[in-house]
Amino acid sequence: QLHFFQVQMSKRAADNDALIPLMGKDIVPSTTANPKLCGSTWWGYVFVGFISGGLGAGAVYWTYHPNAGTPTQGTVLPQLSQSSWCDKKSFTQTTLRTVVDAPVFGLLPDAGEEFRFEVSGVVIAEHGFYAICDSSWSIPAIHDLGATGSFTNIYSPNYAGNWTPQNEHRNYLIHPEDMAAFPKDVDSQWEAVTYNKQLRHHLAVQESIKLDGENVYRAVIMLINIVGRPWLEGKDWHVPKWRLLQACPSEFTFTGADKGFEGALGMAGIDGRFFLLGLCEGNFCAQRPKAMHPGHGRLVVMELDQGTGPSNTFVDGKLHRTSTCMWRTLKVVNLPISSFRDYSDLAERNGVLAVTSQENSAVFMGKMVLTKDGLLDPATFNIMNGDVFNFPPTSDCKVSYCNVEAIDFISDRLLVAGSDTMKGKGRQEFQCSSKEASMHAFSLPGKWRYTSLADEDNSVEAARMPLGHGRFDQFFARQHGSD
Repeated sequence: QLHFFQVQMSKRAADNDALIPLMGKDIVPSTTANPKLCGSTWWGYVFVGFISGGLGAGAVYWTYHPNAGTPTQGTVLPQLSQSSWCDKKSFTQTTLRTVVDAPVFGLLPDAGEEFRFEVSGVVIAEHGFYAICDSSWSIPAIHDLGATGSFTNIYSPNYAGNWTPQNEHRNYLIHPEDMAAFPKDVDSQWEAVTYNKQLRHHLAVQESIKLDGENVYRAVIMLINIVGRPWLEGKDWHVPKWRLLQACPSEFTFTGADKGFEGALGMAGIDGRFFLLGLCEGNFCAQRPKAMHPGHGRLVVMELDQGTGPSNTFVDGKLHRTSTCMWRTLKVVNLPISSFRDYSDLAERNGVLAVTSQENSAVFMGKMVLTKDGLLDPATFNIMNGDVFNFPPTSDCKVSYCNVEAIDFISDRLLVAGSDTMKGKGRQEFQCSSKEASMHAFSLPGKWRYTSLADEDNSVEAARMPLGHGRFDQFFARQHGSD
């Protein structure tokens, strides 16, 4: 009927004759139809027409908006899908800028049997990015986010000519030295990684583990040492291994396995002490649903108690306790962030703390209250108010970086980040897949003025004074020198 109508309309237009009837020559008007067609019959046709039109419009809308309406339980939808936010004049001043996006698998030339890189933490140490994944005991070491990784030996993996002096040690996987203690078929449950600069060792954190004989959950902090350096011997490519030095649980406990320490940060403290900041994933350090009430983030300040007894070990991927060592809780600090529904990682540079949120796709920047020497004193340590920056959205202002779980500073103006895999079974929209299981680099807004920072130092007294002028990088340059 539509085709017939279009043909007749075209004929009418061509002939410019409004008297040509909109029916074919072989169609005879009905002689039994009521020519007056009025009253209830006419209104009935109008009513049916409106109902048909409404159903048709609804069908078109749901075709192009399949996620409209109230989401089902457990659905995670983008939180920035409001054009008003992207249209604001302050958009460029409150949004990070993407510098690099690189899937982890493509960065590594020796991924081997590893196929899941659920990045959950990253730390910069020894001129490289060391990422950890909660699905694997192997640690991706990335020295070049722009390297081609898997494609360097695409023609023949045994051909030594494919390896050049420039990329022999760029990116590689660091496997555990004791494969029996850390088998591949057991997930690491690592959710955080940090670095002890004094000992030159890494600390990897299992989020929340129910230990034998206990009814509560604790984080397990593992001190590890990376043994050896990558080198090429003939056609054989050798990479370092990591060795467990110590594993101790946290005194701080959780009520479930889903929400524990999602981030960790090692800090040099007063009197030569070393402190560990544990970032709770959930608000109130709680499980769902209480964990989802925004504005109640917590940092747990801990210090190691060496205890007594032989060092703890791992058996078949699980902690075997023989020591009474424990990371003791010294203080719990409230985070001054009112909007975050969860907390995924933290990093520090020259007294400035960065805290990311996976659910909000954003990062907070705030001033740490330290001593005049830049050391952590548990008695006075605190976090001052700061600013929140969004990760770049999609072209239609939806969340693009849906699963950021790792953050660290590259320099005063650059951040490195890592993303977990997207949530399956329809819990996240399709655009989240483009950034999953990847490393990223972001630049901070160029015109950002950090008015919450102290002007000359980061001491307890100065932290209460506004900066009032100068850019973020200028503050660092004045105080510590620029990279």
